[in-house]
Amino acid sequence: MNEWKAHALIFSGRPDPEWVVPADRITSLVEAWAGMSPTDVEPPRSSNLGYRGVVLVAPEGRSWFAFGGTVTLTEGDQTERRADEGSQWEFALVGSAPSGLLPPLA
Repeated sequence: MNEWKAHALIFSGRPDPEWVVPADRITSLVEAWAGMSPTDVEPPRSSNLGYRGVVLVAPEGRSWFAFGGTVTLTEGDQTERRADEGSQWEFALVGSAPSGLLPPLA
């Protein structure tokens, strides 16, 4: 399968919402990632309840975790973190979810 999937980390005790991300959104997210500045800042800690970030998973297994102004790419045992000014990358991924799939996150 060549589908890029996303899931929002929202629920505790039941499956989180998952969706296939459209190809045009993948292109813009990957391009945006390339232009983001490296950072050592870790994502903020979140509670175990409510929204805790969003994850994008590529068909070959690379994954990006976005939350609170940082995006972390994990590829095998390697990780790289970049600054997500204004959480634009995060919101673009959340915005790719089909209408009605996610509860209000704010």
